[in-house]
Amino acid sequence: MIYTVTLNPALDIYIEVPHLQVGTVNLAARLRKVWGGKSLNVARTLKSLGAPCAAMGIACGAAGEELVKGVLQEGIEADFVRAGGETRTNVKITDSAAGVTTDVNQIGPFVPQSALDGLWERLRARVREGDVVALCGSLPKGAPEGIYGEWAEKLQALGAVVALDASKAALSRGLSARPDVVKPNLFELSELAGREISSAEDALSACASIAAAGVGLVALSLGKAGALFVTGRERVYVPGVAVKVHSTTGAGDALLAGLLFALNRKEALSDAAAFSVAVSAAHVSTPPGESLSMERVGELLARIRQRMDRAELKDAF
Repeated sequence: MIYTVTLNPALDIYIEVPHLQVGTVNLAARLRKVWGGKSLNVARTLKSLGAPCAAMGIACGAAGEELVKGVLQEGIEADFVRAGGETRTNVKITDSAAGVTTDVNQIGPFVPQSALDGLWERLRARVREGDVVALCGSLPKGAPEGIYGEWAEKLQALGAVVALDASKAALSRGLSARPDVVKPNLFELSELAGREISSAEDALSACASIAAAGVGLVALSLGKAGALFVTGRERVYVPGVAVKVHSTTGAGDALLAGLLFALNRKEALSDAAAFSVAVSAAHVSTPPGESLSMERVGELLARIRQRMDRAELKDAF
């Protein structure tokens, strides 16, 4: 079983505008409401891939109740602790002509320690040896910065495989637990390294340093340029593939979902890496909230494999 943990979920409102013009009136060509947050995006992709998964987290107020209902309506098992306040709302504006998405995210409600403790107890009671747990996303107000690291250590002691996808202190402190998988983007890797990562050599060096510190696999998402996968012994670069973009929001979450799905099937790293990039590309070319087409994933995977042998990481920078 794969569990996704969302401490700060959201109602994501996706607005598509043909040519976004700042400071004037824009007419929306499409508007969709999707229950999200990084871990819920991972769960939605896993569901599309046919993987057994359960979404766990904290739901606040009336918006939180609607969130849980929405998750269940998508056919995803939901196990959420309730708390006060209101689950946040995020707005994602995509300029369809430019293929660029602008995110405007709320911080989210204050979550008391009692709710965090309650969620941990539910998670601890469910996880079995060999299960996978994805700890993803921002922390709500009230959550300790080191909570992901603390939970990762406890989960690994239970025999679970732990994936971490966060930013700022939640990521840096979470690394101390030596998660099995970490998925930063280029900006987050630069924050960890304390310098701008602007070349293939820098990226390889920074990822290798994280792996050398005990992290099992570093999956560096590079947007449309693909992704770099680094372990203590392997280096795999997977180039991106050109697609028509509906929204880039959640592309990294889809990549992580594809990676966990493939690794959970014991695929070799090179195969799992290529599959995850194909899933991410399929995600950005699918309207928000709609299920991925496995036929589409297969088509993109074939195109990616054709390019892998001659692709070079330096071309991503």
